[in-house]
Amino acid sequence: MLGRTLLSAACLGLLVTMPATQGGPPPSTTVTSVAYADGLVLDEHMPARVRDDAPVVVLVHGCCGDRRDMAGLARALARRGAVVVNADVHPVGTGGGWPTSYQDVVCAVSAGRRTASELGGRHHRLVVLGWSDGAMLAAAATLGWPELASGTTTCRAPISDRGPDVLVGLGGFYGWEVPGVPASMVTEATVAWFGTSPDVDPRPWALGNPMWWLAQRPAPHVPAVHLVAARNDAASTGAFRRQLATIGADASMATVDSTNHLALVQPRDDEGAAALAAICAVLDLPAAL
Repeated sequence: MLGRTLLSAACLGLLVTMPATQGGPPPSTTVTSVAYADGLVLDEHMPARVRDDAPVVVLVHGCCGDRRDMAGLARALARRGAVVVNADVHPVGTGGGWPTSYQDVVCAVSAGRRTASELGGRHHRLVVLGWSDGAMLAAAATLGWPELASGTTTCRAPISDRGPDVLVGLGGFYGWEVPGVPASMVTEATVAWFGTSPDVDPRPWALGNPMWWLAQRPAPHVPAVHLVAARNDAASTGAFRRQLATIGADASMATVDSTNHLALVQPRDDEGAAALAAICAVLDLPAAL
């Protein structure tokens, strides 16, 4: 796996479902499916009433699934007042990897920016929330904007001049410390993801690694970062967090008790409910309906 999600290949194609809310109907939302890049679709979850400062949250699933993995989280956030863009990105096995999947995230963020500009009201923060290896894509696109955005040509919305205002990583993998690539990272799966080995061409391995971008960015050029992870998850709570602290970036860390990686994006599970509460806290959304 690329870090973690090639460990979670079992999540391929999983459909996240939520039973009916007890105690009355949930807040009203509408869901619209939109083609946002060549061959890709996103679901836009729109609350019936949008706050003047409601965040626009772009969700990025892991390497081995699709937007259905994030559907429960998308609904939960929209019911709490966020405008949610739940996008498919190219997964492993169907063209995913460098640079395609990263460019998909650029297109999803640009679609979110267009939605934010159409909402009116006050400033709508653009939040990108990546789960599992989707956090690696989200972090690289956030930290590598506008360089990664400038080479993207597949978007339906105009490419945004601005990257995300906030990065949220949920149970994420954020790459490896630089310089160089640890030998343990060079596997058949990662070579397929980056299209080459680091000995042949190190450039994709650098540009696709959030830790590399973080080493290039002084703190004032790093947007707010909020990490949510299982308490015992070293990959999600380790080097990336330490580097953010070292450079003095605006960053926070919340941990939850969880042994089930997929449950983090299923708000009806205890682990998912705890993760949702942590996300809502940093996005100024109510944790309960």
